[in-house]
Amino acid sequence: MDEENTILYLRSYQNFVRVPVLKQLVNFIIRIFDNIILKQDRKVVITKIPKKSELKMGEKLIKADSPIIKYRKIKEKLKAII
Repeated sequence: MDEENTILYLRSYQNFVRVPVLKQLVNFIIRIFDNIILKQDRKVVITKIPKKSELKMGEKLIKADSPIIKYRKIKEKLKAII
């Protein structure tokens, strides 16, 4: 969002339970565990000092890092506009 704040979107998907009542129960349990993990992650994130990221930083990124590359490319385009 800015230099000191971020937005976190948390989504969960499941299609292994199709019975409506059981599906609602499973989704509820998933949300509970998501919140537990989110609180654990928050403790880690708030203790970190942000590091400025650039498109080319000499990192060895792999295919799973493609969202990072995409984000940095969009960021570079926006910086060129501003």
